[in-house]
Amino acid sequence: MIKLGRMRIENFKSFVEPVEFDFTGNDLVLFDGPNGFGKTTIFDAVELCFTGEVFRVEKTDRKTKSDHILKGDNSKPTVIQLELVEEGVCIRILGIYVPAGISGENGKVANYTKTIERFESDAWQDDFIEKNPIRKALDVSSLETLLKNGFKIY
Repeated sequence: MIKLGRMRIENFKSFVEPVEFDFTGNDLVLFDGPNGFGKTTIFDAVELCFTGEVFRVEKTDRKTKSDHILKGDNSKPTVIQLELVEEGVCIRILGIYVPAGISGENGKVANYTKTIERFESDAWQDDFIEKNPIRKALDVSSLETLLKNGFKIY
């Protein structure tokens, strides 16, 4: 069965500084804390890696924003890495990359998905932004096949 392994979030919403979570070996994970501390942001990051969007974001807003809706600091890139593991072994890294300086037409809430680059990797990158590795575009059909064959949601 495929499970979530590690997840690293950099400059995504309230997580401006890099933060890493390790779900490896856990069948159940609970998040507890006051409002505004990032619990929902963690779920948004997972959803974004799997689907390429956050469905709870209102897409009817046509206003242009000075900052990208998903970024903590628009002057920096945003990166999310999500590790998928099977029997304790990494089988795929799903990722999201949003470049720095999003504004204008791409700054509209309704257009936020146009600036998101989905990628995949076989290897975890600790210093993703610093190293700026070559990113392989996510093969969505391969991901769908992988999830249908081994990922169970309870």
